[in-house]
Amino acid sequence: MKRIISTLAFGAFLLMGANLHAQDNVVPDMPMGYCGIGPVIAGSVDISRVPRKAQDFLKHHFKEYAVVQCEKEFDDNTYELELSNGIDVEFDSGGDWREVEAGRSRVLAPNVVKKLVPDKTYKELLSRNVASRVESVKRYSDGYKVEINNAKYDDYRFARDGKLVSVSD
Repeated sequence: MKRIISTLAFGAFLLMGANLHAQDNVVPDMPMGYCGIGPVIAGSVDISRVPRKAQDFLKHHFKEYAVVQCEKEFDDNTYELELSNGIDVEFDSGGDWREVEAGRSRVLAPNVVKKLVPDKTYKELLSRNVASRVESVKRYSDGYKVEINNAKYDDYRFARDGKLVSVSD
């Protein structure tokens, strides 16, 4: 029995070595060290691989923070970045932002929220006294979703023009 297990282990070791040797032909967006076992869903990429539009967005809205982690989702070509202040930003394949989440920071600073949403949306959040408790802002083709931390109603939906569409808990 021990002989069979050791033979199988040795065979697996040889196969892994052969697979690592074949790394010369890896597709450029695949993460280093991928051995071909199972699907790769995401992997780290250099910030220079992120679309220019996304890089410009970061320079404009978050210039004081460094990118500490940058991952590409291979199934839908999106990018997820974590900034040094804990904020997570998701971009689509074209570089348009899809979501800005407070992450470790717990809530987004009101000045960040104001930059992300239309003025009408921000004024509505101020009038409801929740602009300082925004956990995340998601942008969709038809509008925005704003999630609030520690509020009776924590899910606000807005149309593209900033008009409040719905509130739920």
